[in-house]
Amino acid sequence: MKWLRHECTSHQNLKLQALMEDCGLEAYAVYWICLEMVGHQGEKYALNGNKEWERVLSKVTTLSREKLSIILKRMAALNLISLSSLKDG
Repeated sequence: MKWLRHECTSHQNLKLQALMEDCGLEAYAVYWICLEMVGHQGEKYALNGNKEWERVLSKVTTLSREKLSIILKRMAALNLISLSSLKDG
């Protein structure tokens, strides 16, 4: 089993607070699920570029692809994830 360090005060991070303010509390869950997916299935801190991860993320979070896209773009704008990697899939 792989482990991912999760700070107990991560909800107080200014970038995460902005994300939650702009996209709702579900965006906080999306952020951590993304980190878990990268930690479990990723290589060199990234997921395989085959877009399958977006389908899985949508299913796991029960969010529409459109809502998920908004959250991911906001995460990229806040430098929580890489914009170039997001564009590359």
